[in-house]
Amino acid sequence: MMEARVHFGHDTRKWNPKDGDLPYQLGNLSQLTYLDLSGNSFCGALPYEDGNLPLLHTLGLEDTDIQSLFHSYSNLPTSLIFLDLSVNMLTSSTFQFLSNFSLNLQQLDLSRNNIVLSSPVYANFPSLNSLSSLVFLDLSLNLLKSSTIFYWLFNSTTNLRVYIGYNLLEGVIPDGFGKVMKSLEVLDLYDNKLQGEIPSFLGNICTLQRLGLSNNKLNGEISSFIQNSSWCNRHVFRSLFLSYNRITGMLPASIGLLSELEYLSLEGNYLEGEVTESHLSNFSKLRSYSAYMYVYKLYTTLMWKGVERRFPDPELNLKSIHLSYNKLTGKIPKEIGDLLGLVSLNLSRNNLRGEIPSEFGNLSSLDSLGLSRNHFSGKIPSSLSQIDGISKLDLSHNSLSGRIPSGSHFETFEASSFEGNIDLCGEQLNKSCPGDGDGDEEQ
Repeated sequence: MMEARVHFGHDTRKWNPKDGDLPYQLGNLSQLTYLDLSGNSFCGALPYEDGNLPLLHTLGLEDTDIQSLFHSYSNLPTSLIFLDLSVNMLTSSTFQFLSNFSLNLQQLDLSRNNIVLSSPVYANFPSLNSLSSLVFLDLSLNLLKSSTIFYWLFNSTTNLRVYIGYNLLEGVIPDGFGKVMKSLEVLDLYDNKLQGEIPSFLGNICTLQRLGLSNNKLNGEISSFIQNSSWCNRHVFRSLFLSYNRITGMLPASIGLLSELEYLSLEGNYLEGEVTESHLSNFSKLRSYSAYMYVYKLYTTLMWKGVERRFPDPELNLKSIHLSYNKLTGKIPKEIGDLLGLVSLNLSRNNLRGEIPSEFGNLSSLDSLGLSRNHFSGKIPSSLSQIDGISKLDLSHNSLSGRIPSGSHFETFEASSFEGNIDLCGEQLNKSCPGDGDGDEEQ
């Protein structure tokens, strides 16, 4: 037996419904404002009387096995603000009822269902154009095929967050996102089949905070997207995910203009050239303390491995750099060691060379470091062994030499973290170092 939460105004009560059909009397609770039935095994549809709930603003039906919602579309609660229908077996017919309470609906979660919609949505359900109050929409993990799904969103004038990842969307990203829809905060289109170049108009959306386009078939040069975008409000842009596409060219130094980036993922593309100080210098731009920065500090207080970690310096807010599976050359810029908030760094499978910067030892928040399958040489800097929180390390298949440092977690890493370096030695590889026999240790 599962537990449901029911609110009557400011009064909150718990209710333990049994699996099966919902009681029709539920529709008689005229003062009901909040109803969460998530995780219960109801079948069939919500009773007709549910449409008589004039004050209901929140309805949670996640993972309830409800395959059809209402017996009638005429008396739906027009007061609904939040609706969670995720993890059900809903199909495309779901869209038939949305417009009945669309004037007030602000948050809609339809993720992890069986919605297909291979034909234009706005043509079949033109009343969806009235969904103008939405601020959150999640359609991820469905079977959406046609990119015309986007068009009925373009009437939104709110700061909308859109998640349509893990679908089957094809074609190009429509220009309505930049030319019509100018108040977008989040756009996640990862794991689809989108093609064409990354349109520069996405970088012209002044409210944009997060852009997720990983795992598509996007092409074109990275510099064209970065340099041709105005980035009119770069101070709010936090996350850029472009990994595993077909993007080419050299990483432009102008990416450093995105000084507030926290997450940058470009792995699995065809990028070339060197990553230098000019790419990274502006990521450590100091900003003045203000009321806004106070909120920011609260945001960057994280619980990590049971330890509360506070990042008090707002200029050091980049958390993740993923540039693996590209064709990057040259040396790693030592300035990466100044990004003290960095949690994950992956530069594997490139053509990088030179020594691993000892400045990496400054990255006290680092949890994961991937440098495998490059051409790094020299010794592993002992400063790496002083990073207490590092749990994932891959230095394999390089040209590193000397003794593997001891201390911290280094002695717990398996041989796979160091294999493929023929001149490397130490207990992890079960290989003695020169001088071990006479008591001398190589430092």
